[in-house]
Amino acid sequence: IPSIMWDFINEPSVSNPEKLWKTRPLPGKLERKAFIEFLKKTHSDLETLRVRWNMTPEELCSWDQVELPVENDFAEPWAPGNAAINAGKAYDFMRYAQDLFAGWVSGHLKVLKEATQQLFCVGQDEGGVAGLRPNNHLFHEPLDYTCNHTWWETEDLVSGVTASRVKGKPFLAQETGIMFTDNVTREKRRTEEEAGSLFERKLAASFMGGNGFIQWCWNINQYMSDRNEVEIGAWRADKTARPEAMVLEAFGRFLKRAQEHI
Repeated sequence: IPSIMWDFINEPSVSNPEKLWKTRPLPGKLERKAFIEFLKKTHSDLETLRVRWNMTPEELCSWDQVELPVENDFAEPWAPGNAAINAGKAYDFMRYAQDLFAGWVSGHLKVLKEATQQLFCVGQDEGGVAGLRPNNHLFHEPLDYTCNHTWWETEDLVSGVTASRVKGKPFLAQETGIMFTDNVTREKRRTEEEAGSLFERKLAASFMGGNGFIQWCWNINQYMSDRNEVEIGAWRADKTARPEAMVLEAFGRFLKRAQEHI
């Protein structure tokens, strides 16, 4: 089906499944062995690693002594508490995770592209821009285009596009819309008209160095149990249009008129 593009994996993290949406090690011999192999490749010798991790020869006298980082290693260096923080080890694990994910994407797409001419991207959200999860700039090579799911960072609509795009590849603000947000009294923070105006700004920002957007989603799913996401959609449950639907219609009219200039 030529018109289908594949979001190869949705909002990925390289993580212990008990600590999703972060980058954390999966305890066990396989992860530890792979991490040590990465350190040997990137640091070349144990003395260099000791210096970079600020450890003594007694603390680290052989590769067999290297352990995976623990949760405290990922804490900010100024975080309160008496436990030691090995930020260098946490930083190297982040690099290892990015390298691991890039290799995973590349290996799979090498096989898939022998079977299809369809387009592929990795549907990463803002965690790959402002957070510590897999980043477009480190895994983009086998992809046909890059994207960002523009949701929470509404004060960074332009950088959400410019920081996610990779030179020489198209970019889409993919899976973009307005989630439910509330104030301290748990009441809805925005009116539907305000949500429509924010949605318009999001769609316009997708062209600031990017190539457009894929809106998500068309209809409210009134059967979802997640209050945060049941709100998303251009059409209400009673099949009447919200201001977001009218914004989409207006963009359609504009793009039709602008065809000769695009």
